[in-house]
Amino acid sequence: MKRFPFFLILLIFFLTPSLTFGDDGECIEGDCENGFGTKVHSHKTYVGEFKNGLEEGHGKFTTPMGEKFEGEWENGERNGLGKYVSPEGITYEGEYLNGYEHGKGTFLYSDGTKYVGNWVEGRREGFGFMVYPDGSRVDGTWENDEPVGRSYLTNPNGEIYKGYWGKEKIEALIEYKIRL
Repeated sequence: MKRFPFFLILLIFFLTPSLTFGDDGECIEGDCENGFGTKVHSHKTYVGEFKNGLEEGHGKFTTPMGEKFEGEWENGERNGLGKYVSPEGITYEGEYLNGYEHGKGTFLYSDGTKYVGNWVEGRREGFGFMVYPDGSRVDGTWENDEPVGRSYLTNPNGEIYKGYWGKEKIEALIEYKIRL
């Protein structure tokens, strides 16, 4: 009968790490206030520079699920240049602002599709190009993660479509060429 409360305490400890470690994490090595250290949170481990107890400067995090990020931090958020890798092989390398992909960057999807261009708050925005696994490529303007406006589609067989895009397809064809 006395084992039940102890078992219950252990269960709570392992199932709710945020209650035991807190949202601020636990510094396990170095100076996690204003210096270089290692801090373990319930959802990540961060190794790097700190200022006023927050991630600041260069550092990297890993999660138990296999996510990784290495790059610049400011005020506890990813800011500046960095590289993120997911357990599925998705990668983003480029600029960050307040934790989001923001500025110029390259995103590689797990199926091999690659987007190179501008980002705003984690969305493809502005000029960029997408290269698909079959070799086709879309160059143009993106808005809210979709190609819009005047864009070019180049297929591996040399076909080039110039037109206006909307919702991942050409809505108005302006010109068609084939390279020989």
